[in-house]
Amino acid sequence: MVPTHFLDPRSCHELLSNLRDGKIGSLPVSLLYFQLYFFLRDAHKNYAPEVGTIPRQLLEHNFKIGRSRATSEMLSIDADVVFEYDAHSKKTDITFNAYFQNPGFERSSEQQRVVLHVLVTETDGVKRSVSLPLQALMVGWGDVAEGHQGYAHSIAFFVEEGVHVLEQWVYIGITSRNWLERMEEHLQEMRSGSNKRFHAAWRAYAGNSRLVLCSELIVLTHWPPIGMVIWGDPEAMTEPGDRPMWRRAASGVWGLP
Repeated sequence: MVPTHFLDPRSCHELLSNLRDGKIGSLPVSLLYFQLYFFLRDAHKNYAPEVGTIPRQLLEHNFKIGRSRATSEMLSIDADVVFEYDAHSKKTDITFNAYFQNPGFERSSEQQRVVLHVLVTETDGVKRSVSLPLQALMVGWGDVAEGHQGYAHSIAFFVEEGVHVLEQWVYIGITSRNWLERMEEHLQEMRSGSNKRFHAAWRAYAGNSRLVLCSELIVLTHWPPIGMVIWGDPEAMTEPGDRPMWRRAASGVWGLP
């Protein structure tokens, strides 16, 4: 029987931060957790069935017999949940983005999954975006700490606020550790004066309101195939258990080859 609870506290703790006092930038994770929980619980009341039933569908898929946990199998639904937080006003907003309701904005079939986007605007205007599969935060997914986590961190500099990407620096890695904790370590290195390219790019743009620092968890509970080759840059951020790929992009986004 599929449970009526939606979020798994342990999974949220592992993938986001400590539910008691953890933060994503200025956003208390406890605030995110409780607002997201009630949003998912009441979605069937506030949205048309094709959207309002999405949380329940994700739960059912987590308990599907034969779901491949080793490959992070997720339900193919072309929709996201967006949570926004303004550090100055302390205001929040949460909504569904149902791409299947907007012809022309559909994603390709291999990219369709429900992603939680957490957008934080700091008091100095700098924006931070954290994205991860919503399904992995929900009851029934399994142990999110197993295996490896594949992630991408990027620094995007816009010509105008939220309009056109002038330049983007992207760091892609696979780690057996917590992906966001690793990012916090990178931030500490950036502030301490590290001359690695990604860190230097951050310092060059720090304090500019057209800067967006993005972190995305792409895959988790994943075991890379034996002999898998990961391309890396000698100046990229690296440590034991962390396999990086660094790319610099102008007016575009780079990904895995």
